[in-house]
Amino acid sequence: MTISELLRDATDKLNNAGCENAYFDAVCLMEQATGKDRSSLLLSAFSEPGSDAAENFLKYVERRASREPLQYILGNWEFMGLLFNVGPGVLIPRPETELLIDFAIERLKTNTENPVVFDLCAGTGCIGISIAKFCPQVTVFLLENSPEAYKYLLANIELHSLDNVKPLLKDVFNGYCSDELPEPDLIVSNPPYIATAELETIQREVLFEPASALDGGEDGLIFYRCLATQWLPYLKDEGAMAVEIGDTQGEDVLRIFQHGDRNVTLLKDFSGKSRVVRIT
Repeated sequence: MTISELLRDATDKLNNAGCENAYFDAVCLMEQATGKDRSSLLLSAFSEPGSDAAENFLKYVERRASREPLQYILGNWEFMGLLFNVGPGVLIPRPETELLIDFAIERLKTNTENPVVFDLCAGTGCIGISIAKFCPQVTVFLLENSPEAYKYLLANIELHSLDNVKPLLKDVFNGYCSDELPEPDLIVSNPPYIATAELETIQREVLFEPASALDGGEDGLIFYRCLATQWLPYLKDEGAMAVEIGDTQGEDVLRIFQHGDRNVTLLKDFSGKSRVVRIT
C-alpha cells in the first residue's frame, strides 16, 4: 500500500475509535514510522513506505486507536517551541500552561539580580526548563515527587543542556526547607487539580497519564492549600507566585490565596477561561 492509502485507512480507523484530529494523528505517526517530515510525505504520497515502516506505522495506529496518547507513542512533544521527552509516568505538556510561562518571563524581566525560581510538581520540567531557557539569568529549582516523572525531568534537563537548573526529588507536602533551598523570587506550579471523583469521567487519553499528576484530592484543591500554607510564606517580599488551575476553579483558588497583604488575581486564556492565579 502507498503512503496515501495507509494514511486514508488509518484516518478512518482513528475516526471510528473516537480520536479527535484523526488525520493529524495519522500523519504524525507516519512521520515517526518513516523518519520523513510532512513535506517529504506529501511528495512521496503515491509510493510505498517500505515494509518495516509500514509495519511500524500499523502498530502505532493500533496503539492510538486504543486511545493511548499520541505524545506517548511519539515519545516527545513540543511546548513553548521546545521539545520535551514524554511517556508513561509523566504528565503531557499542554498549550494552556504556556500562559504560566508568559507571566513568569514578563515578571523576571524586571529582576536582574540572579533571581531564584521554584517549579513545584515539575513533571517533565517543561515549565521550569522553559523559564531557564528564556531567562538564562535565573536559577530554577525543579521539585518532583514521582520517581518515574523524575526520570523524564532529568532527561529533559540533559536534552536542553542546561546548567542553571537544579532538580530535586522532593514532595511539596514536606514544605519549604531553608537547609535545602534558598528564598525564592518566583514560585510557579501546575499541580494536580482534578477532583478524585472526576477522574473516572475524563477523556480516555488522560487516563493513560499518571493519577498522581492529576488527582487533586476530594475537591481538587489540596495542592493549592499546601502551596498557600507551606510555600507562599517563604516567598521574598517582592516575589510572586503563579499557579495553573482548572477552568472552573478560579474563585475557589483565589479564596485560598487571599490572606495577608499580597495581591491575588486571575489570568484568563485566549478563550476567556480562568487559567492562572497569580499572587504578587
